[in-house]
Amino acid sequence: MSGLFSELRRRNVFRVAAAYLVIGWLLLQVADTIIPALHLPEWIISAITLVLILGFIPTVLFSWAYELTPEGLKKDSEVSANDLASTHTAKKLDVITLIAVVAVMALIAWQQFGTQPVVKTQSDAVIDQLTAVSVEKNPAQTETTVYQSIAVLPFVDLSPQSDQAYFSDGIAEEILNVLVKVKALKVASRTSSFGFKGQESQGIPKIAEQLNVRHILEGSVRKSGATVRVTAQLIDAHTDQHLWSETYDRELTTENLFSIQDEVAKAIVKQLGIALNSNHTDEPERHLLSNVGSYELFLKARALYRARSQLDPADDYLAQLLEQDPNYAPAWEL
Repeated sequence: MSGLFSELRRRNVFRVAAAYLVIGWLLLQVADTIIPALHLPEWIISAITLVLILGFIPTVLFSWAYELTPEGLKKDSEVSANDLASTHTAKKLDVITLIAVVAVMALIAWQQFGTQPVVKTQSDAVIDQLTAVSVEKNPAQTETTVYQSIAVLPFVDLSPQSDQAYFSDGIAEEILNVLVKVKALKVASRTSSFGFKGQESQGIPKIAEQLNVRHILEGSVRKSGATVRVTAQLIDAHTDQHLWSETYDRELTTENLFSIQDEVAKAIVKQLGIALNSNHTDEPERHLLSNVGSYELFLKARALYRARSQLDPADDYLAQLLEQDPNYAPAWEL
């Protein structure tokens, strides 16, 4: 056994495996950041993950059979055990792995602390003035590209124990997903919108300016026992005035939750003057669950995954959910 271990070390199999895992994790982090911002389908992340998993074993076997030398790629049988080639390769792999680890740490730090208030310089103010003049000269363009745009902020948790943030965030995210289906509506990405969580003191006009949208949807969720109250407010950021507000008091079921999300979305597009027809919207795909408890398990798991924390509990939540609803595709995807 010790001989096998020594041979694995000599052939740099451990180093290749470590480099592969770190670089693979970095690719997933980058994909998870970029794909939502570009409104690409979430299955792409699953596809990348599957490719990385399938490629791990062939990569390790390749590192066992071949050695990267200064003269190029050679079979391990052609490299002497005393040759410096393995040391040369080991140093390169150590450097690559170290760079990848630093990149992962930098990306995680940026995801946690990267959203900061924008401080404008004097030149930025001049650009804003020129942009404002341009908009005034072309009101038609303002109406089509700016007015029919919106960002959905995370809903505030007003539950008695203040322990339902995952639930209120989930409601807001599902409403955002419904609005994205409206082709005539420009919707800011979830990553950008949710980056303003806890920064409401900036004010709606300032947040809308940074997200480059005309309207903001904010709201709150209060869950108590078997009932839920969802309040949603649509705000025109240019005037900082409410265009629409509604409170929904419903029994806590998955059907009622999805119904609320659809009603909010339809009220918004009506207020923005968008006529819904087959050319303007895609029907959202619904995956109904057997009970609201399963839906809460999904929201808890997704919240932990988004935060990149406590991934083992997140996996446990999904396992519990799939025992009750084995055909729930979003849980398998997550």
